[in-house]
Amino acid sequence: MDMTQEKTPEPSGLSQDMTNEDQRGSIVSINQLRRSNGAPPVHQLPTKLLLHIFQNVLHPQQPGPNYYHNVCTLSEVCIRWCFVIQNSPQLWKTVWADLKEEGLRKVLQRSSGHLINVEFSISPMGIEQDSEEYWEALLRTLGSVSERWCTLVLNGLEYVCEDSIKDILQLPAANLERLVLDDDCVELDISDIELFGGNSPKLKDLRVVGIECKWSQTAFKGLENLSLSWLIFTSLKPVLNILRDCPQLQKLEFCDCDVSNDLPARTLPVSLPHLQVLQVIFNDDSQQTNATGQFLDHISAPLHCALYACPFDGWDGVDPLSAAFGKWLFGRQTHAILEGLDGLELRLGHHQSSGYLLDFDLFSGSSTISGGVRWTLEAPQALACIGRVLQRSRKSDTFATLKICAEAVKHLKRAELVSQLNRLPPITRLELLALHKTFQDTGIEGLFRCFVFSKVERLVFQRTAPDIVMKIVRAALPEHGAETNSAAGNTMKCLDYLEIHVEGHDFDQAEKVVEVLRDNPRIGKVDLYVAL
Repeated sequence: MDMTQEKTPEPSGLSQDMTNEDQRGSIVSINQLRRSNGAPPVHQLPTKLLLHIFQNVLHPQQPGPNYYHNVCTLSEVCIRWCFVIQNSPQLWKTVWADLKEEGLRKVLQRSSGHLINVEFSISPMGIEQDSEEYWEALLRTLGSVSERWCTLVLNGLEYVCEDSIKDILQLPAANLERLVLDDDCVELDISDIELFGGNSPKLKDLRVVGIECKWSQTAFKGLENLSLSWLIFTSLKPVLNILRDCPQLQKLEFCDCDVSNDLPARTLPVSLPHLQVLQVIFNDDSQQTNATGQFLDHISAPLHCALYACPFDGWDGVDPLSAAFGKWLFGRQTHAILEGLDGLELRLGHHQSSGYLLDFDLFSGSSTISGGVRWTLEAPQALACIGRVLQRSRKSDTFATLKICAEAVKHLKRAELVSQLNRLPPITRLELLALHKTFQDTGIEGLFRCFVFSKVERLVFQRTAPDIVMKIVRAALPEHGAETNSAAGNTMKCLDYLEIHVEGHDFDQAEKVVEVLRDNPRIGKVDLYVAL
C-alpha cells in the first residue's frame, strides 16, 4: 500500500493574488486601527477649541488654591496637551504668594510677557514654612515685573516688613487695573507714600481694608469701583474729595468706618451720575459720630442706584435701616414714581451678584428701585420699609413676585418675616430655585398652607428634583377635603400656570411627574424645560 502523503496543490495565480490582497487588507486595517487609537476625536480638536475647553474647566479668571495643580494634572494627559498648556499664556496669569521660586519662575516665563494677576495673601501655614526673607525676596521678584501687573492683591501684610511693602507700592504700574490693600489685623500706615509714584493710569478698581493711606493720591482719580472698610477718619472730607475725582464711579462700598468729626454744615454732596450700586455697613452705635449716616447724607446718585445696607452687630437693625431706605433710597424718588408703583420682586436667598440675603426691585412704569439686606434679622425691617413706601402707590393692581433659593427656605418659618410678607401686595408669581432631595424633610410643603401663598397664580420651579416638585404641588393644591378647616382659606385654589425646569438627568422622571400634573383640573397649563 502506497503510504506516500498526498501533496497539497499549489495555489493558482488568481488565488495567490487574493491571498496577498487579504494580507495587505489586514495590514491596512491594523494600521488604520493604530492611527485611530493614536488620534481619538479629542486629539483632533483645533488648538483654539482645546484651549477654550481648558479655560472652561480651569476657570483662570477665578482661580482657586489648587489651580496650578489642576493645570499640571491636565498637562500630563498627553504630549499635545502638555505643549498646548505650556504655550498658552492665558493659563499662566495668576501669581500666588505660596508659589516657590521655581514655580514662580515658570509662571512668569509661561505667561510670556502678558499681564498677570498677583494674589499676595500669606497664610499662617506659609509663615511657618518660610522666613521673612523669603517673602521679601518674593516681593522683589514681583516688583521686577510691575509693568505687567493687572491685579495686585496684598493681604496678610503683618508678616512682611513694612518698608518692603512701601517699596513695592511705589513702583510704577502702568497697566494696573485692580488694587486690593487688605490688612485687617495690624494697622499698617502707608500715608507717607505716593502709590506707584503717581503712575497707574489704568487703575479702575480699588479696595482698602484697615490701612491708613494718603487719600489725596493721583492713583485714586478716575476709579469705577471703590470699597473702603474698617478705616478711621478724622473727617470724611478726604473720602468725599476722592469721590469728586471719580465721576465715572459705578460701584461704591463704605463698610464699618469710624470718623471723629462732623463735616461742616455747608459741605456740598458729591454727585455720582453713573453710580449703579451703593453698599454700606453701619458702624457701632457707641461711636459719637455715625460715619455711615454722615456718608449717605453727602452722596448724590441716580434714582435707579441700588442700596444694600447692613447694620453693625451692635445695632438692633431698626433705626439705621429705616433711615437708609426711608431717606436715601425712597426719599430721593419723585412723587410720580412712588405713586405709580405697580410691581415688586423679592429674592430671598444669597443673590449671586450682591451676596445679600434679601434683594428687592420695586417697579413704577419704566423706573426701578432696588436694594437689599444681608442678614435674616434685618429682612423684616426691610420688608416693613417696602410696605410703607407701597402705601403711597395709587395703583390698585400691584403685583408681587417672590423668588426663593434653597438655603432660604428655613427663613420662611420665622413668624416676623411671614408677618411682613402678609402686609405686602399678594404674591402672584412664586419661583423656587434648586430644591433637591436634601430638602425632603424640611417641611417645606407645610409653608404652602399659609396665607402668603394663597394668591399665587404662576408657580415656577428652577433646577428642582421632580419628586420635590410633586410633593410641593400636592401640598399647595390639596385634594378637596384633605385640608383642615383652619387651613382651607390659606391654600391655593388653582394655578394658572406651572413651569418646571430640571437638570438633564432628571428629565425622564420629570416627564412622568408632568403627565400626572397635567391631569389635575386645578392647573391650567404645565410646561417642562431642561435647565440651561
